[in-house]
Amino acid sequence: TFPGDAVTTRRSSALRFRIREPAKRQLTRATVTLPGGTSQMMYGGVGYGQAQSLDAGKVKDVASAVAALEKQGAQKLILDLRMCTVGMPEDGILLANLFMDKGQIGYLQGQKVSKKSFDADPAKTIFRKPMVVLINRGTASAAEVATAALLDSKRAEVVG
Repeated sequence: TFPGDAVTTRRSSALRFRIREPAKRQLTRATVTLPGGTSQMMYGGVGYGQAQSLDAGKVKDVASAVAALEKQGAQKLILDLRMCTVGMPEDGILLANLFMDKGQIGYLQGQKVSKKSFDADPAKTIFRKPMVVLINRGTASAAEVATAALLDSKRAEVVG
């Protein structure tokens, strides 16, 4: 870790195997914000939404993108969660609730924590039409929670 301010620059050298001169590097620490995602209409009334991260309010960005796709006439939705690795499980519950109007999204249970159930709230559902979720080995955390909830409730087909 770099000590110092949010934006700190350090110079370093690294020795490499079979090369006598050290490789000189300049490293800069900075705060990185990931984009929320993109959306577009595709052929045949299919809306495509990609969530690149689900951290700190990005679920709202996904919700507004899906609402915009529905206004443009989307009859089906492809939700791309491939390589979506950032986000807390609570964000996954919020994302799943955008598409589920009934049933259990998930639950939390531990050795020292009593079981807490998270149920879908119909008032928060914004898209009730058919949908597919795309995942890959890079799908993690909040995106996994949302995908599992949508799959278990038979609300979406999952590919990947």
